[in-house]
Amino acid sequence: MTLRSAIEAVAQRQLAILKSGRQAIAAPQALQGAVERLRTRFGGGLRVVVDQDRINRTVEKLKDMGVGALGGSERFVLAYNLAAPVRALAGRAISDEPALLEALLHRWSREVDAGTLRGVIWRGLYRSWLRMPAGQGTMRLRQLLLQGLPGITARSRGNPPWLRTVHRHQGLLGERPCRLYVAELLEGRRALLDELTSEFPPPAGSWFWDELVRAIGRQADRLGDEGFRSRIPLLLGVVELDALVPRRDAMLAMILERYARSADQSCQEPLRDYALEYWKNPQLKSSFKWDLVAESTRQMVGGWLAFEDLEDFFRLCQDDGRADTVRLNYWLRFRHQISFSQIVIGPALERSEDAEIVRFRERRQHRLARLTRAAEDSNALIMQIADWVFVVFSAQGGECYPYRVESLPMVPGSPSYFIHELRNRRAVVASDARTFPHLREWQIDFDDTLRFWGIRPDVLRPTLSDNP
Repeated sequence: MTLRSAIEAVAQRQLAILKSGRQAIAAPQALQGAVERLRTRFGGGLRVVVDQDRINRTVEKLKDMGVGALGGSERFVLAYNLAAPVRALAGRAISDEPALLEALLHRWSREVDAGTLRGVIWRGLYRSWLRMPAGQGTMRLRQLLLQGLPGITARSRGNPPWLRTVHRHQGLLGERPCRLYVAELLEGRRALLDELTSEFPPPAGSWFWDELVRAIGRQADRLGDEGFRSRIPLLLGVVELDALVPRRDAMLAMILERYARSADQSCQEPLRDYALEYWKNPQLKSSFKWDLVAESTRQMVGGWLAFEDLEDFFRLCQDDGRADTVRLNYWLRFRHQISFSQIVIGPALERSEDAEIVRFRERRQHRLARLTRAAEDSNALIMQIADWVFVVFSAQGGECYPYRVESLPMVPGSPSYFIHELRNRRAVVASDARTFPHLREWQIDFDDTLRFWGIRPDVLRPTLSDNP
């Protein structure tokens, strides 16, 4: 045996050991999986990422010499980068330049008609289409893709994974491109959307996301009230998709407006809490995002807050710990007219470790105010109805202080108040009013005065379980 053959024999034995037995080397499954994903995403290893200098040079040539001067590889570069900003266009994209875009689309349309458009070019155009903002160019490119797809399918070899993905999402090229994605999102699924965004990821500025928001709005209008109400948590979850976060205000406005058109406008806690988190208190004029919805919608949510404030104040904030259902029922009659409300807690409630009070403080942390220089168990509720602001204290039989808006001794919505701001007899007199003690038949006295000021109840027989 020669030295060479001996070495080869040893090598073969070692390879056999490495392929099987206890010393066998496991297959690189993670690496193989990564390779397969790259093949699936980029078409069998085809390089679609081109350096910026080459893109810039190609666009310069297009500007200076026209489409006819471009070679096949240069048109390939542009097919994948129609929506990419380039230096040659001062940071704009070809899709932002109608003349350049139309010249290119005309050339590719001729190739579609001649049956010579290559699959790799069609794929690049499809990718660029999903990256473009809405506009006439987007619509024109959609038509080109739609017309070219049958020929690309017929000429494709082996039906590559990216083309199979396109066919599974063929509705995307139709008149209702987002219908399937909305249908699954409203069922709590997102398999199709995840597949699309993995294979052909539309960036945040794509027309796709704007159309998805509009499609969700159209579907919400078609749902019955109960169907829509049951899907509100799902819709609020959809808003948190990365690409939809910049469109949060538009989606939240759509959801709120649709809910305001429901026959049952009772408080929807997930919607209320989400709106308060991102739009803040609708009762405050400084919360300008509420201008995105109708005033009646803003009042609907404000009514939810007023109802909650009334219940919490007269149930939890009383100085003797007992719910004051008499005063609660009285003010519930005006709840739809309360345009602002705020609970002001004194030192005792602020320090309380009672589990219910702790939950109350946590739930209201952005809307509660503190009462300073007041008795330990003193708490107050501020309410505005029409041009009047009423301050009610938690003490049984205590007085109610009414103020005209123009004579207010405090700024509603403040994080804290001094007791003398809320209990200001001079401001009451300046308002041409008087305080109201809760003694004997105080409701009759209240009603007579409120009617004189043009304020009448909005419901005749409220119940404690009523929720606006």
